[in-house]
Amino acid sequence: MKKIEVRQNGSRRVRSVFSSECKTQQHFAENADINNVMSRYRRTGVLSTSDGLVRPTRKAIFGDFSDGLDYKERLDSVKLAIDEFTRLPAKVRAEFDNDPAKMLDFLADESNRERAVELGLVDKAVELPPEDDEGQNSDEPVVDGSDGSDGG
Repeated sequence: MKKIEVRQNGSRRVRSVFSSECKTQQHFAENADINNVMSRYRRTGVLSTSDGLVRPTRKAIFGDFSDGLDYKERLDSVKLAIDEFTRLPAKVRAEFDNDPAKMLDFLADESNRERAVELGLVDKAVELPPEDDEGQNSDEPVVDGSDGSDGG
């Protein structure tokens, strides 16, 4: 409700008057004051919530991340995977609910190989001739270059 007062000089003062009780919880004023929040942060190094409880801003991740890839290289590999996935036919993408991660999980499971071949995601396995004890294919001649010539 607005209350209008006319002053002696003829000007008017308009102010809002609220008949309901204030909903602001004044007992949180000290905890919500940015100066107090920053003071606590400088003292403890941790941001706390208005109720005084310390809650982590994110979940801690532990692991060995020393594989040599930096952020940009990892991001590029994710972008490449998404680009390659979007190049697949819509029917194949629909098989994985248009989610590249589901396709990668599918391909990681060797039991899905036959279905992956049907979808055209991997090539059919090629049978190689058996190797002999020296790691050579048995149907190929072994040339070691030690025929006694001086090479010239």
